[in-house]
Amino acid sequence: MDIEKVFELSDDDLTLKSATNAVYEAREMQKKRLSENVQAVLQALTQMKSSIEGKYDDIAVALENRIANIRDGVDGRDGVDGRPGRDGRDGKDGAPGRAGRDGAAGRDGIDGQDGVSVVNAYLDFDNSLVIELSNGRQVNVGEILPPDISDRLKVIINQGASGGGGGGASLPDQTGNAGKFLTTDGSEASWGTPAGSGDVVGPASSTDNAIARFDSTTGKLLQNSVVTVSDTGAVAGVTSLATASYVDFNTSPTVTNAAGRLYWDSTQKTLSVGLTTDIAADIGQTLYAYVTNDEAVTINKGQPVYMYAAQGDRVSVKLAYNTGDATSAKTLGVCAENIAAGQTGLVLCQGVQDGLDLSAYTAGDTLYLGSTAGTLTNTKPYAPNHLVYIGVVERANAGNGRLYVRVQNGFEMDELHNVSAQNPTNGQVLIYNESTSLWEKNTLTAGSGITVTNGAGSITIASSGGGGTGDVVGPASSTDNAVARFDGTTGKLVQNSSFVVNDSGEVTTGVWKGTEVTVPYGGTGVASLTGIVKGNGSSAFSAATAGTDYLEPPSGTAILKANSGGALANATAGTDYLAPPSGTAILKANSGGALANATAGTDYVSPTGTETLTNKTLTNPTVTNYVETPFTANSGTAITLALTNGTVQIITLTGNATITMPTATSGKSFLLMLKQDGTGSRTVTWSTVKWSAGTAPTITSTASKQDIFSFFADGTNWYGVTVAQNYTP
Repeated sequence: MDIEKVFELSDDDLTLKSATNAVYEAREMQKKRLSENVQAVLQALTQMKSSIEGKYDDIAVALENRIANIRDGVDGRDGVDGRPGRDGRDGKDGAPGRAGRDGAAGRDGIDGQDGVSVVNAYLDFDNSLVIELSNGRQVNVGEILPPDISDRLKVIINQGASGGGGGGASLPDQTGNAGKFLTTDGSEASWGTPAGSGDVVGPASSTDNAIARFDSTTGKLLQNSVVTVSDTGAVAGVTSLATASYVDFNTSPTVTNAAGRLYWDSTQKTLSVGLTTDIAADIGQTLYAYVTNDEAVTINKGQPVYMYAAQGDRVSVKLAYNTGDATSAKTLGVCAENIAAGQTGLVLCQGVQDGLDLSAYTAGDTLYLGSTAGTLTNTKPYAPNHLVYIGVVERANAGNGRLYVRVQNGFEMDELHNVSAQNPTNGQVLIYNESTSLWEKNTLTAGSGITVTNGAGSITIASSGGGGTGDVVGPASSTDNAVARFDGTTGKLVQNSSFVVNDSGEVTTGVWKGTEVTVPYGGTGVASLTGIVKGNGSSAFSAATAGTDYLEPPSGTAILKANSGGALANATAGTDYLAPPSGTAILKANSGGALANATAGTDYVSPTGTETLTNKTLTNPTVTNYVETPFTANSGTAITLALTNGTVQIITLTGNATITMPTATSGKSFLLMLKQDGTGSRTVTWSTVKWSAGTAPTITSTASKQDIFSFFADGTNWYGVTVAQNYTP
């Protein structure tokens, strides 16, 4: 029999085989799809494993701490046997056989079953992964987590999960406790309910000790802050404060001073700010200067210093002492701390300095700058040493003395604002100058018969006419032309008298009180005389005879003349004398020898008119609202001043000029207003002018600016005074 015929199949057999193959292929396709779904689930679970490990590592310590406070639970019940495992996968296909003959065309296959998909996946109580398929089947793929993760997860399985063995810590029942938190009283765990109206969400990270701030207005969001509060209550990170009406400080604080710290000083009753660890400034009461020590040695706390120069963009100081102006006039204060050579530190200029050795003094003592560098004294200095007031001792103590510092420097005479006495010489004195409103230095000038010797601190005035055994002292005042009389018997005191002798030798005032006028002095030797007397030729007086020795006056009242007989007779107006005109007027003699009325402005100066007086002398006049004649001119390179032009000279400098002064007539004075022209920088050379200290002033060089000078003459020299400079006309 042909072997091929033996194995030859009928059409029905071929149909059955085709159907069988179709079913097998469908099953293989279903398995393949299921395997692909399972692989996808496994990959997802592997990612879940990594995520779970990361998350539960973070909370492991917290959970373990919680578990440690929960009492041990009872052993769990034995778990039930697990479900049977799945059948193993089919073996690999055998080697392919020889190709058979093409079969008959198969019939259309039946519709395939719907594909199967994964609808859920979870961990079973024994840490096995269970996959639920869409056709209702469950596939247990076994344990997928390592034991340490598995043990941690068992903690959160409610009550250890019935059927989970092994005992250990357990949690309260979670049913109905959503949103609560786990708490314990030390022996038993329980669920607690959060207070408030809702959960608050914090930021992803925060700064340790930072103040939490609400983010928006929901009341549920918190955000981080740059402001921190330390465990000791110190606030940091504040960059500015909003405007406030006031700030209250604790007025009884317990505080340690520190640099940059602001607090209330209950002793001084003010705010203090820490400048260093040891120094605090009382606001409104103390003033400090930050300086550099320019000495080669350390300046100690409490030593007085003066401003010396500048170093490192700040003033430098040296130890102060009172023997010279340079080391005392710029006294700044006392050192508030020890300052090493070349280093910086603080000097107290005003306020309270404590921590000093003031045991040598008594509270209330006034301390002054001493004569040794860096010392103080309670003995007031006098010239030639300089007086510099440093302060008052508030507390005398060897180690905690307290000094209130307020430096006040004394002044040199030539530093006073109304004294112009720079560079004086021996014997010069201060004299007030009303025209400049200044006290000015000057030298006494010797007069007739007087010598003046100027020495160091002395002026000697002596008579150069000789004679006398001593100085004679006169009265405080005297009557002009009165006869001087000795007062007492010393020969040194002179007093006034009422016996006056005029320049012609005539006694004008005085009464004879003697009993007689003797012959040597023109008398007759008798006690008294009456009537008109005459000299008798023998140095005596005798009675005179009317008509013989003198003209006898006529009777009545009239103007008299001597007649030819030697007697007096009435004179005739117009013949014997100029007859006055009628009325009241100022009179003059006319060409005919008679009197006539004078004309104002022609014959005499009118008291109410305006006239020009030439070479007139006014004695003790009172002049109100007078006007001096101004004279204006340009200088060129030389100009001679003439007071006949006016006593107010206004000169504009139009070149570098030599100014020649007028004749120095004693008592004359004038003002000179000296102005630069529009170019400026013009110079002046003065002729025959004496200036203070022998140095001419430097005139203002700015264009169009004006200086004012005043000049006085003593008959020999002109003396110049600078009134003021740098005016803008």
